[in-house]
Amino acid sequence: PSNGATFGVAYPLRVTFNKPVHNRQAVSDALDVETTPHVEGSWYWINTTTVDYRPESFWPEGTVVNLNSNLAGVDAGDGLWGVANTTSSYTVGRSEIININLKTDRMKVVRDGKTVGNYPVSGGMAGWQTRNGTMVIMEKVTDKHWVNTAIDAPTPYSLYSQWALRMTDSGEFIHDAPWATTSLGDVNTSHGCVHMSTADMHALFDET
Repeated sequence: PSNGATFGVAYPLRVTFNKPVHNRQAVSDALDVETTPHVEGSWYWINTTTVDYRPESFWPEGTVVNLNSNLAGVDAGDGLWGVANTTSSYTVGRSEIININLKTDRMKVVRDGKTVGNYPVSGGMAGWQTRNGTMVIMEKVTDKHWVNTAIDAPTPYSLYSQWALRMTDSGEFIHDAPWATTSLGDVNTSHGCVHMSTADMHALFDET
């Protein structure tokens, strides 16, 4: 996260390198994380250029995360060496957790430990199931155009949403779906996204 910014409780601390790192242990050992209050966490390499640091669960609200990258002179392997030491700091904002249950087709929004929203939803149909697990809202988008060619879906469609929240790089969103209102709270009919009514999605978009 950018220095001085505020991010959500699920957002990982991520370090990205411009060259592949071969000596991963030496490099991650040179990345010193300090948190106030103290929060235990660990590094996990996503690939050869990206390493994430995250706690076992969500970051506690209000945590200040400081990263000291002591990489000057560190042997990254294959003739690559660290050239600079840098520091950055960010703050964890208020807690908002969006719980989606696609067996009951309900969404519960919990902010600072209190339920502030409970909405009917619809998720991915058979063969296009919505991914399971913990995700981070990565992007907020308005006036989104959906076409089947973007995901190689065999049935042609061209649809529009006013509000959308990105969950994955591959294209899963939470968004309003006025064409699917009869399925909300009842049956999963999407190609992997989570559908909501326009009014409910507008409220979620504004508060997230």
